[in-house]
Parts: sequence; C-alpha cells; structure tokens
Amino acid sequence: VPLPDARSVVALYVFYVYVQDGDETTVRLRNLTMQASDMHGIRLALAPLGDHMNGEPGNICSTTEDIVVEDSWREGHLIVQTASGQSDMHLISKQASYAFKESGAYVLVLCNCGDVQGGSVTGSIILESSKGLLPGNEYLKLPFYQCQCVLYAMLAICWAILCCIRRRMLCSIQYFIAVVVVLGLVESLTWQQLLDDWNNRGFRERTVFLLASLASAVKTSTAYVFVLYTSLGPDIIDTQLSGLTVANAQ
Repeated sequence: VPLPDARSVVALYVFYVYVQDGDETTVRLRNLTMQASDMHGIRLALAPLGDHMNGEPGNICSTTEDIVVEDSWREGHLIVQTASGQSDMHLISKQASYAFKESGAYVLVLCNCGDVQGGSVTGSIILESSKGLLPGNEYLKLPFYQCQCVLYAMLAICWAILCCIRRRMLCSIQYFIAVVVVLGLVESLTWQQLLDDWNNRGFRERTVFLLASLASAVKTSTAYVFVLYTSLGPDIIDTQLSGLTVANAQ
C-alpha cells in the first residue's frame, strides 16, 4: 500500500469487533514493514468508524496548539491520547492487546502527519479476540447455527419415528415435511462448519461458503413450493385415496 500524501489520512480496512464481558482483542502483525525516507509522523491506528475519517488530518495530527495544551509532545505526530485522557484510537506499533470500549466497526487508518512523500507499507494485520478470528458482525451466527443444528436433528429424529409408526398412512405432505427438515439440517451443518472453520483459520473457505449458500437457497425454495402445494387443500388427500378400496358394495 503506498503511503498517503503528506499530512493526510487514508482508510485501509474495516474490522468488526464484538465486545463482551471486557474481552480484549489482540492485534497480530505479520511481516509488517514501512518503507519511507523519514518515518516521522507515519502511523497505523484503529479508530471507530465515523470518527477521524473526514479525510483531513487536522483533528488527529498534532500542531503547535496541541503542544501548548499538552495533547502532544511534538508537532506532526498522531494524537492518540489527549490531555483529558479521552480517546478511542488505538495506535498499532507492535503485537499487543487492546480493550475496545464497545462493539462496532473500527477502521484501520494509515496516517502521514509529517512531510514525507513516497514510500509504502506491506504486510498484514489480524484482529483476534478471546473467542477466535471471526469478525464481530459474524460471531453470533456461530452459536445460532449450532443451536439450529441441534433443533433440526431432534426434529428429524422425531419426524422419522412418527413416519415409521404411521408408515401405512403417509401421503405427499408428510414426505415434503421430511425433505424440508433434512434440507434445514444440511443448511445448518454447512453454515456451522463454515463459521467454525473461519473462526479457527481466520479466513472464509469459498467452497464451503458456496455449498452453504446453495443449501440455503434449495431449502428456501423447497419450503415455498411446500407452502404452495399445501394450498391445494383436499386434493393432497384425494389423489392418494383414488386407488384404494374404501368399501365393497353388497
């Protein structure tokens, strides 16, 4: 990534952080290097989305006025913490743990508060919470699909037992219900596997994501067809009784 122009700020990436019970989030750096003629004023930081992102560094790059009020000790530096101690920005300089105040989106910004022209930044930055590597906006989906897997499995077992008990009386609607339940179980399993793997490895497997999306589409389509089919009303039963002998005429 090329360095921004002198005295400017650029947004690189948006991270979603989920905060619960005072959890800390670890920022891990992989092969992060900065190449510039002068590193003075060049900083990477995490800030809440919406703050400090107007493209102008005037509110986060120190000036002589900031030195007077003790918000900074040097001109042309990134202001991480003011004299009042109120700041939501986290300076990234090495692998460390940060206690974010609240859940939400945090933007990774590259600040050039000095007069450096040219240069680049290479490497990767990973945010890992105590719960894993899932983005904060995806984390709650994992326990949701885990619970849904259990519910669908219990429903499938109960429905299979009932169908076996009354197998002589089954008609099309019972088979449709069984298909929807099985598809729901497959959908929950694929999404749960995708999110669990994503939480452990730090990236989303594209093949599993496509399978999970396909399972969701097939289950939803089948459920809609089932609703339309049941709207036929008595025809569902009539077509099944047409070949049976109800009573013998004497």
